Amino acid sequence: MLITMSHGQSLGSDDNKRVIVQTHVNAIFDLPTMTRKNAVELRRLSDSATKHLYDLQALKCPTMHWDDLLVHLLILKLDSLTLREW
Repeated sequence: MLITMSHGQSLGSDDNKRVIVQTHVNAIFDLPTMTRKNAVELRRLSDSATKHLYDLQALKCPTMHWDDLLVHLLILKLDSLTLREW
């Protein structure tokens, strides 16, 4: 598979995979922070993180031992009341 970038460069399948992986990793880091204690927001945060993690696993990324990192990142996304209850 060959993808052409807007500025004329081409990406091969390895480069394309790298871009897709980076996009999912960035999306996990950029998940919105909860603004208030709310089950809907907490579910949305969990579902979004899970979706990106599954997508990374489908791309054969070694996510098996990311638990501590993901917990840390997701704790940073909790509102103060939910964090206190955590």
